[in-house]
Amino acid sequence: DFGSGPRPIEGFKGVDIAPGVTDFTFDLVSGKKFPWPDNSVDAAHSSHFIEHVKNDYIWCEDDEGKMTIYKDALFYFFDEVYRVLKPGATFTVIWPALQNSRAFQDLTHRRFMPPQMIAYLSIEGRKQMGVDHYNVKCDFIGTVQPTIMQHESIRSAEVQTQRYLELWGVAQD
Repeated sequence: DFGSGPRPIEGFKGVDIAPGVTDFTFDLVSGKKFPWPDNSVDAAHSSHFIEHVKNDYIWCEDDEGKMTIYKDALFYFFDEVYRVLKPGATFTVIWPALQNSRAFQDLTHRRFMPPQMIAYLSIEGRKQMGVDHYNVKCDFIGTVQPTIMQHESIRSAEVQTQRYLELWGVAQD
């Protein structure tokens, strides 16, 4: 559970920069390779971490351990998660919806991301947008499932989705 703080989700080992509060202490945006081998992690989770990643470029380790790669800190994070995941593994990422005031109320948030940003995390998405020259290796394939405020009268997913599209100000993380 990347960026878990002291409460990783059940069934996952926690990873956080704060020493002594979780299973692994590691700076997930240090630019250094994550301390797990390629293709070694069965599943990953990250809840309310990516919005805290500094909105800047960082120097990252190459395959020889030298800090020679300069890339966006969030792309670095996703590239490293992708590197350590086994083929076919799942990665669940949760972040505040742009339409929710929680995205902006926390002064430690550095990024505000619409759900469409996940297109940048796949090779095909980057090709379609004409940004396949970006220094990004990850190739996640996935969907965004926005959560909206529930009401007794809203029972079907279709109705909830329609309300989300019409009343974007009610989105939750």
